[in-house]
Amino acid sequence: MNTALNDTALDMSNDVEDSLMLHLDLKTISVRVGFNPRRYFDEAKLQELVDSVSVQGVIQPIVVTPDTENEGNYFLVAGERRYRAATIANIPSIPAIIRDLTDEEAIAIAISENSNRDDVSPSEEARACHRMMTTSKNSEEAAMKMGWSKKKLDSRLLLLHCSENVLNALDERKIKVGHADFFIINPCHAGSIIDWHYRKQCFGRFLTRKHWSLRL
Repeated sequence: MNTALNDTALDMSNDVEDSLMLHLDLKTISVRVGFNPRRYFDEAKLQELVDSVSVQGVIQPIVVTPDTENEGNYFLVAGERRYRAATIANIPSIPAIIRDLTDEEAIAIAISENSNRDDVSPSEEARACHRMMTTSKNSEEAAMKMGWSKKKLDSRLLLLHCSENVLNALDERKIKVGHADFFIINPCHAGSIIDWHYRKQCFGRFLTRKHWSLRL
């Protein structure tokens, strides 16, 4: 492909030479386990999308790439929330942009779409960065492929020094990236602070329901 991957991801529908938009049967589309950088899907937000899709259908197309081993079938590249919502809503077909992509190109597009939508957490980006690094000569090349600054890529890779508990807490939006940065330096505090922060959030929701306020 001649254009930068980040430009491609932001303007996928304009490249008519190597893409095609169709309505595809959902049964022909599959999700490769572990391929999507997103690991966590907020159930309430997903249900809101299901309700919307049930009434209006899927408006924005997903992105897929052909399954070279099964003719007429496709792998999902970007748009898993829309795909999940359409599946739950029992919609038989979904608008999709079909692109011939390498795994490297598909990962870059998936990361770019999620990052631009603020749907992906820093820890999810960190794992995706690690995968991109395995197919790049260096961090500068990986950052360029993803449309990021090297500073952002380095900060995400640094998160991989956190424990799996901290990364999971980031996935589930229980903590912020600033907490994770602290845990890199002070790993012994991670478990207790994550538990405390989660309890604080629960208590805050309780106070909101009771129309009380308290600075925590």
